[in-house]
Amino acid sequence: MHITVDAQVLLAALQNNLAERRSTLNIFEHVLISAEGEQVSIVSCDGARELEALIEAINIEAPGAITCHAGKLKSALFGLAGPVKLIHTDGDIATLQQGRRRYRLPSLPAKDYPKGPDIDAAETVIANPEQLAAAVGRVAYAMGKKDVRHYLNGVHFAGRDVVASDGHRMALVTLADADMPAMTLSKDGIKPLQAALLMPGASITCNADAIEVSHHTGRYRSALVDGAYPNYTRLLNIKDLSPRATIDPVKLLQPLQRLSGFVSLVGEAVGFTRHDNGLRLSARTGTADESSDDLYTTVSPDWPEVYVCRHYLSDLASAIGQPFEWINSGPDSHQYFTTDGGNTVDLIMPVKR
Repeated sequence: MHITVDAQVLLAALQNNLAERRSTLNIFEHVLISAEGEQVSIVSCDGARELEALIEAINIEAPGAITCHAGKLKSALFGLAGPVKLIHTDGDIATLQQGRRRYRLPSLPAKDYPKGPDIDAAETVIANPEQLAAAVGRVAYAMGKKDVRHYLNGVHFAGRDVVASDGHRMALVTLADADMPAMTLSKDGIKPLQAALLMPGASITCNADAIEVSHHTGRYRSALVDGAYPNYTRLLNIKDLSPRATIDPVKLLQPLQRLSGFVSLVGEAVGFTRHDNGLRLSARTGTADESSDDLYTTVSPDWPEVYVCRHYLSDLASAIGQPFEWINSGPDSHQYFTTDGGNTVDLIMPVKR
């Protein structure tokens, strides 16, 4: 293979590749570069995910395919501008050239490069790509991080719903006009999926094992999580007559931050009771002395005292980023937080006192 490409265009295509910096399998540290016609394909894979970027070549003297060590190729391209030549004739070395500059790059046989998850017999996923990307970003804060229930460590799609939960809290966005098969994407696949969904011409397909987003300049494919997601719909029994409060997230985050040094490390419980002009937040450090702060807002007169985890509520307020309604279903029941006329629902389990 012998091609000429723009150095900065090639470097940009390599910026978010999936190649691992250190892997027990050397091939996963490489990217697969293929040239045919006027396009160059750069594929990276970690076994569960596959990312392809397409760029235009300046010239393709000899088409073909090679693998290059991703980290070394990025280092060689740093600060270069204008045309560079990537050449491979035979053996385990490729060469990047620009003028008198020459970099020898480790290369492995292209035929040995691993393929990503199978996407055969795929069906179209009906959803607006930009809205889906926003919904994934909106709910991701609530997903499990290292939960032994592996199916919670990701975002779930079903019908019109995009949902995430770690078993103690949940975030749900309902998309208009969407129709998605039930599937769960692991947390490692979230950011590449969002990036692909925001590319021009994005379209989504999936089968029982994988999801793929194709667009004008490449594609992203990821394996799906194996396992049945919990029945989250049974938690959505919001009672119309429950006491409510209107919350400004900025005004809520300030007293939560001020109380952060006064809450017990076990549960980080912050109590919420009603006062004449809003809600009173209280925290204890394990002694009888109680620290408190006030949030001035509109609240139902029959508001029952409830304790919630401080950092869960901080995460929620930061994720919502706009005024929301807090529905208090009692000190021993799920606390609900709604926006967008109920199309977006967040849920936190209370801390029992």
